[in-house]
Amino acid sequence: MSITLHFHPDWPHGGGLVIEAMGRAEGYHNQFVTGVSNGLLAPTEGSDRWKWESRLFDGRYDVGAPADRPVYGSWTRRSDAYGGSPRFGSACFRLRPEVAGRATYCYPDSTFDPMDFGGPDRLEALCRLADAAPRDDPLDDYVEAQVHGGVRFDCDVEALALDPCHASGRVRRRLNSWGAPLSSTPATALRPRTCRSTTAGPSHWPWPAPSVLS
Repeated sequence: MSITLHFHPDWPHGGGLVIEAMGRAEGYHNQFVTGVSNGLLAPTEGSDRWKWESRLFDGRYDVGAPADRPVYGSWTRRSDAYGGSPRFGSACFRLRPEVAGRATYCYPDSTFDPMDFGGPDRLEALCRLADAAPRDDPLDDYVEAQVHGGVRFDCDVEALALDPCHASGRVRRRLNSWGAPLSSTPATALRPRTCRSTTAGPSHWPWPAPSVLS
């Protein structure tokens, strides 16, 4: 088991794609640096995210460079091929085991301002809490991880799991140039009319919906 960081490699960003911006950055950066997020986007001082980061981490990041703030992922407590929290992206980086030692964890998601959080010594208890929690949406079934100290692709990433819709094309060509181990997640076909209006639909898609989602 390990931490996974989810993202959408083919989403537009900075005149290109997210994956291309990542390649230039040589690392995985937080939203205070990138200005994009698949969760709550609030990269400003005094925002909801800023406030709960201040509470969770005792003000450690209240003053300092935006790049020093943690990046967000999840613990793959069930060794899921899709990663720990597929709701946040169709691809994910699987981090090396040693990175888990410099992460903090919480349940539920930090956007809910949780009271249950801590370092690696709390991870087992947080997983039990998540296992026992009732939920309406299986996409909420994850223990959040906050990785401190940065994530570099050349030393912190073990592998990348990619949606099979990127078996060829622009995203795959970019990733092949990195030389990182790649794997494909199982393919899942989805009919848009089967989506619940509370989680997906035309109002949530700023571009045409893909035909294959994970």
